[in-house]
Amino acid sequence: MRTCCDSCGEESLEHSVAVRADAMTRWYEELCDGVPACTPPCMVSRGSSVIAACVQGQCTAIDIAPFSRCDSNDDCVLRETSCCSTCGLVSASRIVGVSAEGDASLHDALCGGDVACDDCESQPSGENHPRCADGQCIVVRD
Repeated sequence: MRTCCDSCGEESLEHSVAVRADAMTRWYEELCDGVPACTPPCMVSRGSSVIAACVQGQCTAIDIAPFSRCDSNDDCVLRETSCCSTCGLVSASRIVGVSAEGDASLHDALCGGDVACDDCESQPSGENHPRCADGQCIVVRD
């Protein structure tokens, strides 16, 4: 979010900002310094397609919806939210569902250009499955 108080409704790329995890508290305190409590409270959809990723050393907000279009479950794959696979166990929170067709384009967006990665696969922790829901690939966690 770009403001101290969440905007109501669905999250979007234009209302998002990516911040380093270790700087989040300080960023939020500076953003909200002197701002009264947010009223009225509202619900914000956290099921959006906006992710935070490190792209060429910068925290970046990326909308993965264009990379996640699908017609069936067979169109979807799991992918890390980083440029290259970590070649091992990965937290489920760092896994997204994308289309097999959009995976290469998302790789380019996450890497900020042509980057060669090691030939290995990440292993998501827990049971994670790609699914097509309403035309978008998602992750279903068991």
